[in-house]
Amino acid sequence: MIATQMGNIGSEITRARVWQEKGDMSSRDRALRRALGLLDILLAQESNPARVRELSCLRGLITTQPGELRELEEYCLPFALLARKNA
Repeated sequence: MIATQMGNIGSEITRARVWQEKGDMSSRDRALRRALGLLDILLAQESNPARVRELSCLRGLITTQPGELRELEEYCLPFALLARKNA
């Protein structure tokens, strides 16, 4: 389940990167807000302290360094691949 959710977050980050490369910062920001919303839902459901720390760190990176989308995208990609494999 977490792999699917992280894959969805990664999809929004990918959308944000594409919009950023096209110079459309308004669309980029909307995609990032969707990613943060999905991440907030995941954080609210998580009880494992280690995962909460990691997810909180990811949230902080999204909010403080939105220009580093390629790295965030690469972080989320393995989750999407795992979710697809397990589907």
